[in-house]
Amino acid sequence: MYTQWFVGFIKLCILYYTNWTLLLFLLWYLGLWHPFFDNTLSMMLLTSSVGGGYITYIHPKKVFITCFPVDIKLEGKLLMFLDLLTHHLPFFIGIQLIRPVDPNYVPFVFISILYLCLNSIKRYGLNYNDLINICLFVVFLNQLVRFIQNILILQQISYLYW
Repeated sequence: MYTQWFVGFIKLCILYYTNWTLLLFLLWYLGLWHPFFDNTLSMMLLTSSVGGGYITYIHPKKVFITCFPVDIKLEGKLLMFLDLLTHHLPFFIGIQLIRPVDPNYVPFVFISILYLCLNSIKRYGLNYNDLINICLFVVFLNQLVRFIQNILILQQISYLYW
């Protein structure tokens, strides 16, 4: 019985990109994350937010989650609530707290390719064009967020000198 629960929990943690992102965000929050990977974490939070929004609002899908021995079907308002809770809230908290120093995309690209190899296209009902569009949009939004953060930092510095 306990073995089935443990295997189900491990599957739940590995199969979904959001869980990878939330786990790494928790490690960052606990101080167990090296600052070199801050950009990777911020990109993962952004990807999770954009991907969750795409699956929930742009091309709504029914999401089936195998959680321990139970299969859960997410759709409608429950899917929207969980999307807000697990995708968008961590992203908005992350952009307030995480300040990446070096824009290093190598770990992010490695993690994304590794995840794509785990059959994410079939799991989420997306095609390759959807994934390419999401990735390009994420890179664009990441640059936009960093630009806005730099403007805000410059405003704070200018207030110190006036």
